[in-house]
Amino acid sequence: YNTRTQIRGSAVEALKAMQGHDKRSWKDYKYKRYSSGHSFLKDGEQCMIPQRICERASRIGYYNKSTISWCKSSTLPEPQNSRVSRSIEYILHLSVERTPTFHKERYLELNPALGGKQPLESEKLSDFWYLPTSAGGDEHGAQFPLHIPARCIAISTEPGDLVLDPFVGAGNTAIAASLLGRNYIGFDISSKYISIAKKRIESASFQMTLPNTL
Repeated sequence: YNTRTQIRGSAVEALKAMQGHDKRSWKDYKYKRYSSGHSFLKDGEQCMIPQRICERASRIGYYNKSTISWCKSSTLPEPQNSRVSRSIEYILHLSVERTPTFHKERYLELNPALGGKQPLESEKLSDFWYLPTSAGGDEHGAQFPLHIPARCIAISTEPGDLVLDPFVGAGNTAIAASLLGRNYIGFDISSKYISIAKKRIESASFQMTLPNTL
């Protein structure tokens, strides 16, 4: 949303504020975002960033194959009375080819812990994914669950392929790639997150063999 916003240090800090446990106002924060002076977005208006990314990607040659809605099992409270609360995020399937590698049947073969069919999902892989949210931890407050990269990797790559994550964070994409027999490269601007990701990738808990995986 195009609105002036405090830039908080973590998801935990944001949750406390939404629950009314932070009495600081916008002006009291060192870092904050301004909404005034935008060339076309009005204050309080949804920015439509996923749709804008799709449009620009198409202009430079990508194929927009799907816009997938991740229906989250739990979301942060939103102290808003002028609109509905948000419970979805978007996964954009972009391709440089008209008919990219895509194996829909693997959705039914995957272990649920690696993005296989979930209780609320049908036998048909649709553009609504009912996947759990991440429990967080590991000093990274904005993780997506392992299910998301694992499902995307399983249905759109082959064993031995190379997976790139330019924002590696806590390393979930690299972990999913490793468990599914893919190679991976990860980048992050934060040396702290790189250290966290390395430890998690090397952790014995992520080296176990999961049944019914590709």
